[in-house]
Amino acid sequence: MGVRKLRTVFMKYAIFLALGVFLVAFVNIAFYLFGVEVGFIYPINRMSAEIENARGSLQSTDRITENEIPPLCEYALFTKDRKYIGGSLDLEETASVWKMCIVNNQTSSKPYLYAVIDRTDEILILRYRMTAQFSNPLLHRIFPSADWVLIAVIILEILLLLIVLSYLFGKYLGNKMDKLLTAVKKIEQQDLNFEVEKAIYMKST
Repeated sequence: MGVRKLRTVFMKYAIFLALGVFLVAFVNIAFYLFGVEVGFIYPINRMSAEIENARGSLQSTDRITENEIPPLCEYALFTKDRKYIGGSLDLEETASVWKMCIVNNQTSSKPYLYAVIDRTDEILILRYRMTAQFSNPLLHRIFPSADWVLIAVIILEILLLLIVLSYLFGKYLGNKMDKLLTAVKKIEQQDLNFEVEKAIYMKST
């Protein structure tokens, strides 16, 4: 196998690898966007929009129930004088959430965003993640961020692609090298039948 032939083989490997990486990224991003479209994945802007849409009803309703809380949000309900009434946040977190949102007037603290809803005699604080999330409860619990799942899947598929392509091209080069070594041995042994086999080998390469 000549230098030119070897260069062609590696060029093919590079082209196949580039096309494979592009295809992996394209397919996964397409599935991600489809998941957003059908509501399987909630992007952060949709969660923010749903909170704003629900703000009026959350302010005016007589009693806050979990069914009224926007999807994928945690919440804590306080009296005006900071007494914790209830919610889905852990009791240990409520003091720090009140201090951050009410005392310090903050609306974000990685990895969360917060929304404060002022009611007649109460204050409702909503918390949601700074990332897209799965709407499925089980997936949401296992994978808090849909974005990181997308990135991880793309990386794993690219690694798998590298392994498969490396194996296939390594096997191809190995077969060619075996034929070349056989030809060299026959030259050394001055095999009279080599010229015929050499011609066949040169055609195949």
